[in-house]
Amino acid sequence: MPTSDLDKEIRNIYKERNTKLVTPPPPAKAEGLARHLVWLVVVVLLSVITTTLFATWYLPSYLYQPVENINQITTIGKVDLAGVLEKTAPATVAIFNERTSAANAPPWQQAYIAQDALGQGVVLSSDGWIVTTNQVVSSTKGSYMVATMDGALRPVKLMVEDSHTDLVYLKIDVANLTAAAFARPSDINVGEQVVAIALGSQSSKRVAVPRFLISLNPAGVISRNDDLVKSSEFVYDTMTIDWGLPSNWQGAVVTQVSGRVVGLAFGDEEIIYIYPLSTMDKIVAGLFTNSQVSRPVLGVNYVSMSSALPFIEAKGDWLTNGTLLTRYNASRPAVKAGSPAAKAGLKENDVITSVAGERVNGLLSLSYLISQYSPGTKLNLMVWRQGKESQVEVTLGEEITKAVIKE
Repeated sequence: MPTSDLDKEIRNIYKERNTKLVTPPPPAKAEGLARHLVWLVVVVLLSVITTTLFATWYLPSYLYQPVENINQITTIGKVDLAGVLEKTAPATVAIFNERTSAANAPPWQQAYIAQDALGQGVVLSSDGWIVTTNQVVSSTKGSYMVATMDGALRPVKLMVEDSHTDLVYLKIDVANLTAAAFARPSDINVGEQVVAIALGSQSSKRVAVPRFLISLNPAGVISRNDDLVKSSEFVYDTMTIDWGLPSNWQGAVVTQVSGRVVGLAFGDEEIIYIYPLSTMDKIVAGLFTNSQVSRPVLGVNYVSMSSALPFIEAKGDWLTNGTLLTRYNASRPAVKAGSPAAKAGLKENDVITSVAGERVNGLLSLSYLISQYSPGTKLNLMVWRQGKESQVEVTLGEEITKAVIKE
């Protein structure tokens, strides 16, 4: 059938429209592409500059730098990490559970590697007394091995748990170990830079980790109301550092930049505390000579007035220092029956404001002050009772923990 002129005209109209619909857009202008390239270069340069500044100024203060060769001179800020390692690392040890592999087992099954260590300890005496925390050695029933910095592995022969602290003392048979030097409590300050000595890739290697002390906690760790009630027979003092530590940090030895030991690390991965070793001052003599820990006993439970909102009013003023004698439950009364405190006439709701002239406050807890005296010492306590302050004399008792002999 012949095509009419009208059909031809309609087809031409559709063809013209379809051609317009599928025609591609014109190419982008060259100057638009150049502008995008310029912005890309600027962004890359800013990223490089920011990363460089971050790595140069921020990271050195908060991340550890491994230093496993004590002959390598490495400094961060003004701290010579290699120098600290050289002074302190020889007095540190790694502690392991004793292996029970069969005697004919291949050597690789009997080997002790750093990743298997329970944690660390620090040497107290050249003849093999070592201190660690009960987080590293949780029971005297276990059998343990100690690796010293000379690479030797020795079994633990004696163990003493200090029931008044979180410390455990171990004894190995050895001579001529390097004993640590310890910082005095009066020389330890909030904000000072310290160095944690953690285990390295081998049990005879160490990693130096620069940190800062950010708080001293005389009342210990308080996370709920139950934690407010303290015993006069346990030393709760702890310190806190500003950042975490690398793996194998349990029992890490924390030192001043001078190399003097401040304490041992404990806690969890979120918050790491430092247990001060100044609490050992009065017990090491008995430990070395009699293989036992002797601690003074007062016999009270208390709440530190500086650890909670003050709740006792006297003479119109709120008491903000001192310790309120209070019961926790029936098994933990304010004053223990037959204790030195009971014999001296102390009662529930008394507030002890000073011990031998030293004020009990947020920096000096009752437990710490009592721990600084030997059993049998006579002390004068200032006691607030029913609106009046008076002096009470008390004679400290004694609690002895003897060593457990390991076969």
